[in-house]
Amino acid sequence: MLTSLDDDEAAEPVAEGYGPDPDLTASHRVMAEPSLSPDGAYVLTVETGSDPQLTYTLYGVDDASTLFDKFVYGMPSGEWSTDGRVAFWGIGPRQPNAMRVWAYDVESRSLARSPRLRGGMWGDRLAWSPANDLAIGVIGGDADDARSDIWLAPGGDLRDFRVLTAGALPVWVR
Repeated sequence: MLTSLDDDEAAEPVAEGYGPDPDLTASHRVMAEPSLSPDGAYVLTVETGSDPQLTYTLYGVDDASTLFDKFVYGMPSGEWSTDGRVAFWGIGPRQPNAMRVWAYDVESRSLARSPRLRGGMWGDRLAWSPANDLAIGVIGGDADDARSDIWLAPGGDLRDFRVLTAGALPVWVR
């Protein structure tokens, strides 16, 4: 039986299958789509609310240390590369219509950001290739530009994103 804990209340039963799992909530925000690094040393969490606001947080699994947190607008999207980078997309709170991709490198402990890909757009799915090329499906948000494209950053270089082809959901196939 799930229980719900509010700040000032005792545990109350929650019907099975209803509401967020209380073990996955923090400060009344839901932890969505946790993503474990390929080596199992890190976990990326995405805290969501009732709007498109997200906070990405990267934790060390051994000591629960916080490596970074980043607040953006968007949808959960964290994806790990084979070389220890985790990428996600979002729109910065002070930069409306400026969709960007961020990638955190656990080895160098650095967070990189792409240039603005194109205004009025939302990202969809990110995918790393086995060679660490990064692709993202990007959806046009303007009425006169409502198309979807696959953008590619060869080698995961966020400064080198380019439109590859029309489409929305990149998937690497061997």
